[in-house]
Amino acid sequence: MAHLLLPTDFSDQSLKAATLAIDLFGSKGNQFTLVHSYNAAGLADPLVPGALPDLHKIHSDGLEEFEQKLRSKCDLTSAKVNSIVAFGPLSGVIDDAAKEKDVDLVVMASAGRSGSSFFGSNATGVMQGAHIPVLEIPMDVTSLSFRKILFADDKSPIEPHALDILAAIARNSGATVLIAHVATGRPARDQVDNTALFDRVFAAIPHRSVMVEHNDVETALFELAARELVDLIAMLHRHKGLWEGLFHSSATKAVALHSKIPVLALEQ
Repeated sequence: MAHLLLPTDFSDQSLKAATLAIDLFGSKGNQFTLVHSYNAAGLADPLVPGALPDLHKIHSDGLEEFEQKLRSKCDLTSAKVNSIVAFGPLSGVIDDAAKEKDVDLVVMASAGRSGSSFFGSNATGVMQGAHIPVLEIPMDVTSLSFRKILFADDKSPIEPHALDILAAIARNSGATVLIAHVATGRPARDQVDNTALFDRVFAAIPHRSVMVEHNDVETALFELAARELVDLIAMLHRHKGLWEGLFHSSATKAVALHSKIPVLALEQ
């Protein structure tokens, strides 16, 4: 049984992301927790007695309406559906929920109301700070039926469980996994051969490994993804190195990636 967190700002984009996530994993026997966070800026003074509870009710009613819309699109009769409405930053709310519950994956849109960047910046914040796998879905994506998944192998140690959700997504989609390593001149003694792990975790999944030489890892991955017609890019979030580079070395690269291809951040 899978447990997915589905953040929403009540927008059509977040509704689509939730619907696609349920379609990918199926509803039978699975658990879905709808998550909505809010702040009081410009709406009410949290220091005024009674103001925050009223605001909480407004957002709770909004999430209830969102759930009804989701149920109209997906048959959730055989699934367990929970909801969380909390005051504070979305990334913190999700992290708290993940600590309290046995969560497998967060699935969220990269943009929210009217295509605004607000929810998108929240998505990036969640991906950077969360200690749980996060799947971010760009605006133009209409299906999570993946045919080819690119996993970026940085030749560092990988804990076996870190690849579990990736393997589940590949199985559900009938996808091939392309394991890519970008050779940048790093000494061989500092690299870990994860071939045995990949063969074990992806035993029933078509997979192959490729190596490309390039002095810029992010550019090499994007070019390989385009050349191989990849539907999803997955990489380990190590809170340093490659992952930081994806978001900080070039904002243009991150935007280009998120505008076309879903990104799966895996957690050790």
